[in-house]
Amino acid sequence: MQEKYSPFIRREYREKLKQHFKGEVFSSENIVGDVNRWVSKKTRGMIPSVLDESTEEIDACMMNAVAFEDRWMDNYDDDDIRDDEFVNSDKSRSTVRMMSGREEDYIEDPDFTGFVKPYRRGDFSFLALLPKKEGPLYTGKMPDFSTLFRNRSEAIVLVKIPEFQCSSGIDLTDYLKDKGLQTAFTPSADFSPVATFPLRFEKIAQKAHIEVDRNGTKAAAVTCIEMVGAGFPPVSKINRVYLDRPFYYAIIHNHSAMPVFAGAVNALPSITDA
Repeated sequence: MQEKYSPFIRREYREKLKQHFKGEVFSSENIVGDVNRWVSKKTRGMIPSVLDESTEEIDACMMNAVAFEDRWMDNYDDDDIRDDEFVNSDKSRSTVRMMSGREEDYIEDPDFTGFVKPYRRGDFSFLALLPKKEGPLYTGKMPDFSTLFRNRSEAIVLVKIPEFQCSSGIDLTDYLKDKGLQTAFTPSADFSPVATFPLRFEKIAQKAHIEVDRNGTKAAAVTCIEMVGAGFPPVSKINRVYLDRPFYYAIIHNHSAMPVFAGAVNALPSITDA
């Protein structure tokens, strides 16, 4: 990666990016290769790339990336792990490795039961929600994880968590246009505080990856904005939450109760197919 500032990016923007977000600005003669190397480094290899050859003609790219890795407060031993069945959203069944344990933070409202499992460093927790109504999960609108986390109660809850890995990639361009983000994609876009020549959005995409196993959780996400020149085109009660069918999950920042990662598992591959 060529570590030098682009002459088209304003100095004020570079300084604010570094000061407030610890960000960096660099120019490139190989934007696809350099961006993908940056993404792989920032996500610790969990997301190896975000651009391909079809994006070679873009003039600029804005990105943010986040990586998370922490171990469970209480790891799972071999005796806690058994092969079990997971019922996918299409009613097919997969054999998965299921981790069994006991937690002390229980969640229940009219739509979900769930639990909170803390990570070792104490800043984050894993939150899982099992819908009371069976069926495929709609990922367009996630549950209110923050409110559910704050309203958790102290109770004994027996849990099962499948070991799983999920990767996703989505083009957000049409979705964001439908939600009102339109001017930024047109020649009328004003990015003059950022660059000395006119720019507009071409595409916004996001990739995410998560791994949950007996040791803890690793997760990463990248959002990439491709830009082109705009001028050119109870305690004694025992509860059970077994994640053996589609479920939601989130990684929660304990102090703010805000989710830093969130997703849904509708289906899992069978370990017998590996």
